[in-house]
Amino acid sequence: MLKDAAARVASGDLSQAIQVTGDDEVTQVQQSVRTMQSTLRDALQNIQGSATQLASNCSTSRTSMAMLVTPIFSLILVR
Repeated sequence: MLKDAAARVASGDLSQAIQVTGDDEVTQVQQSVRTMQSTLRDALQNIQGSATQLASNCSTSRTSMAMLVTPIFSLILVR
């Protein structure tokens, strides 16, 4: 069970909860893998949120830049 859970995490599957049962060293390893899975999932969500925000900011900046540059180009082309 622990081997399968670790293999899922290693392959990028962070969606399935890891069951922790018992009170021995193997259980402590299971808990560590479960904590690692949760930490990786949180980090991935933070990265995705940052990427979305960055994309939004770039889009806004591009629109703002176009609004500034278009009238200037219009003035240059008219002359």
